[in-house]
Parts: sequence; C-alpha cells; structure tokens
Amino acid sequence: MVKKDLLIAGNWKCNKTKDQAADFFRVFSDKIKEADKPPNVEAVIFPSLIHLDLANELVKKLSLPIQLGAQNISAFPEGAFTGEVAAGQLKEVAQYVLIGHSERRINQKEDDRLLAEKAARAREAGLKIIYCVSQLSDNLADVADVIAYEPVWAIGTGKAATPEDAEEKARAIKNRQPKVKVLYGGSVSPENIRDFLKMPSVDGVLPGKTSLDPALFYSMLKNAAF
Repeated sequence: MVKKDLLIAGNWKCNKTKDQAADFFRVFSDKIKEADKPPNVEAVIFPSLIHLDLANELVKKLSLPIQLGAQNISAFPEGAFTGEVAAGQLKEVAQYVLIGHSERRINQKEDDRLLAEKAARAREAGLKIIYCVSQLSDNLADVADVIAYEPVWAIGTGKAATPEDAEEKARAIKNRQPKVKVLYGGSVSPENIRDFLKMPSVDGVLPGKTSLDPALFYSMLKNAAF
C-alpha cells in the first residue's frame, strides 16, 4: 500500500454539553498516555461552535495531538450581521472549517453560491477547508484543501458505501482536482476504517456518530495507522 498522510476528522454535529465535551478530551488524553506512542494520523475534531473555545483550551492544556474545526462559517466578514460568526473570529480557536455538509445543504438550503462565499471567507482567514459533496455532480470548491465524499444515504444510517465505491468517487474527484485530499464520510467505524483507507485514492475519513466516543475515536486513529 502507498504511504499516505491520513486525516481523520470527527464531526460532532449538534451533540454534547460543556461537561460532556470536556470529558471527551480528558478520556482521549488518557488513551494517548496509555499508548506507546500516539497514532501517526492527523486528527481533527469539529465540536459545536459553543464548545470550540473550551476545546481549544483543553487541547493546549493536555497537549493533545488534535486540531479543531468549525462546523459552519459565515459567508460575511465581521460587521453588522446578527447571529453570524466570521472567519476571522473562528481563526482564533480553529484550524479547519467544514463547508457544504449534506445536512446543511438540506436543512438550511445552502446552495453552491453561498458555499463558494463561505469558502472564500475561510481561505482569506487562512482556515483549512473540508468541502463536502454527496455526488460527483456537486460543484467542487477550487479553494478546498480537502474534499469529503459523503453519500446522503450513508450518513448516520449504519450502512456505509463499499470501499470500492468510495475509491471510484475519490479517484474521480482527484482527476478534477489532483492536489486535494479526499475523505470518505458515512457510517465509518473502527471495524471498517481500514477497508476504506486501503483504497489508493482515499486519504482519510469523516466519521460522525463514532467520533462522539473518545475510545471509539482513538480506536479509529489506531486502526488507521496500520
């Protein structure tokens, strides 16, 4: 298998209280201490926006090998935009931002034009972008660092795509944008993660539910570093 720089990005979605978020990082820290050495995999956690500051403090305090990301970003700069959080504000507590997730496309009716504006603001602020697509007909942000293929029918259903399907889509994405990393998202678990990462064009995964449990998330990192 070709050696790859792997990326595991856990999306917490709208989950966890403040105490539960803190417990995650403390338990994850214990798992790291129990290991001979941390898994050689880039790990990112996307907490709820309200917990990003807490997460940032704990990652630094516990010296965790984790980067943080925001699940959403404003298409506007800082200013008179009530309820929005601008890229420059997020830059203080996050390194990554998630743009175009299928749940926001469906529930918030976010379209390609709005997503392009969000991606532009993120790029201006120096945030790394994970841009999500559910099908190959979706527009690919030309400023994205990472593109995540997440078939809608696999999100939170327990029914993952086949590794071969993920490879086919990842290869097609790289044919259009050769420099990006490509992740697969949709019912990823510690049991099936290796099957996806063995695919030559798949550079990582974007788990949701399994990233909520620090033991399961650590197991995914450990199993990825095979």
